[in-house]
Amino acid sequence: MDRVCRLVREPVSALDTALRFLASRPRSAYEIRTRLARAGFEAETVGAVLDQLRGHGVVDDQAFAAYWVEQRQTFRPRGARLVRAELARLGVARTEADSATTVLEETAEQDAYRAASRRAQRLREASAEVFVARLSAFLARRGFDWDTISKVVGRLERERNPDPESDRAPR
Repeated sequence: MDRVCRLVREPVSALDTALRFLASRPRSAYEIRTRLARAGFEAETVGAVLDQLRGHGVVDDQAFAAYWVEQRQTFRPRGARLVRAELARLGVARTEADSATTVLEETAEQDAYRAASRRAQRLREASAEVFVARLSAFLARRGFDWDTISKVVGRLERERNPDPESDRAPR
């Protein structure tokens, strides 16, 4: 009798656990599967819960990838390469991650500029070499490609020193 009660209760409990996990933000199917497995639910129950959540449109890895990209772009700009790696770590398929990050490749320079401008303010007293090196390393850690980094760092360097010739006396 106890086994029958457990089998009847377990899917509801697993669904409740999954919904509580989803309450804070959207999640990938992999994240939900991992959380439910860690909570001790059987693989069969986890699969049934994921099927039910997918059926209701609550779990959709493509929508999750788009959400993740939008959040990264808005709050913590990152390069497409790093966001694809984050999505892979979260269990999103490569094709879905690639299609979601195409927008990041189109706006990479603007995103890199937004990410680097605050850091550039902290480096305003640094020498030109230190400014370029630290800002370049910062953007590289954020996953931006070197072409974008060089453009953005050059732009910020020009904004920092608008006209270096104006400081010298005329000849």
